[in-house]
Amino acid sequence: MEIKLSEIYGVNKDMLGNQNVLVLGGKNSKKFGSFILPNLVEADRSYIVVDKKGVLNSGIIRSFKDYKIRTLDLMHPDRSLKYNPLHYIDIDRDTYFSSMDEARKAINSLNSVLEAMLNINAAPVTDEEEDFVFKEKLLLTILLLHTRDCMQENERLAKENGTKIGVTNPFLDLLYAIKSYGGGADGLYIMLYNSSLRPAAEALYQRFSEITNRKSDKNCYQIAEACLNAIRPFAKCRAINNKDEMDLKSIQDEKTCLFISYNGHEESCKYAGPVVATLLNQAMLVFARQTGKEHVQLIMDDFCNYNMGPEFANLLSILKIPNVSASIIARDIMDIIKAYPNTWQALAGNCSTTLFMGDASPLELYYLNQFGYNTGEALCMKENECMICSPYRPYMIDAKAPWRVRF
Repeated sequence: MEIKLSEIYGVNKDMLGNQNVLVLGGKNSKKFGSFILPNLVEADRSYIVVDKKGVLNSGIIRSFKDYKIRTLDLMHPDRSLKYNPLHYIDIDRDTYFSSMDEARKAINSLNSVLEAMLNINAAPVTDEEEDFVFKEKLLLTILLLHTRDCMQENERLAKENGTKIGVTNPFLDLLYAIKSYGGGADGLYIMLYNSSLRPAAEALYQRFSEITNRKSDKNCYQIAEACLNAIRPFAKCRAINNKDEMDLKSIQDEKTCLFISYNGHEESCKYAGPVVATLLNQAMLVFARQTGKEHVQLIMDDFCNYNMGPEFANLLSILKIPNVSASIIARDIMDIIKAYPNTWQALAGNCSTTLFMGDASPLELYYLNQFGYNTGEALCMKENECMICSPYRPYMIDAKAPWRVRF
């Protein structure tokens, strides 16, 4: 049943000029057969599909001769194309931004990429090592804090002197070193031993000590080595990141199917999930900044299994251009609320259409009402006993199909 988001609280109807779709359906609600496959067999656009089980990539779409097939296979890295998220970060270390807003956008983009890419769990360590086995996520987060501090100081000086904002500093040199070594801990480790970057690396360690309020005999090189050891179990997956073969920009220029496959039950999913989220986020940013002849549809199955980050709702809001759309597929609203407690309403508000495919509980229907649907009053035999029906009475139950909302 299709529900138009025409009465969302606090959302102007004019803001709903996009093709984003929110698909809600529980187990056995036929989301795959009723939504994903029908969209793909139309074959009238480019697709980026989260194909968790690898079913689609096994041959369903390969019969489309006009399509270029690409695969990011985190279950079988030896069969996968390479993908390096840092390849798509476009920050020129010699660039002076015309405004602080432009500088912030660049740094925030970088921060969101690193946050997702490096959100992996470290291997177990002994008690004496625990405080100092910090994965590269923390080191690079400190790098970003340095960059922001430098930008704030530059902003102050620029206001005093009437000059442009500059973000050039030694820590962007560190970032470029990471990019040149393909990203990941191996690049970080080599980078920190590079004599030309030693002063910046030492300053990085000094900031680490200030933030953590820890003093130790270990220096930044030993911490980097501990980071490297902590992520060795994920070396097979991380090998995918040593260069980039995705060429995301070309997906808008020719019909392409990009399949992203991963197994959510394997240990490597601790790394795979953030990689999936990073790729989807970056693809949306790339497509929003350019135009191409092909419409691109992102089909995000099992949406709540990979954290797209707190900025994803805002990213959805910019997809009002006619050649990009996102399809968010989840089991129910409660999963979305749990994964995105502060932005779940914005997620709905930035999708102009919701497909409600069934398997709803009274609580599910209550939250549908919270989205802004005018569903009438509840017809419930246990109205006086139900803690959801009694105070809110937000929905109407169809006796022939209890999971359907009747309008």
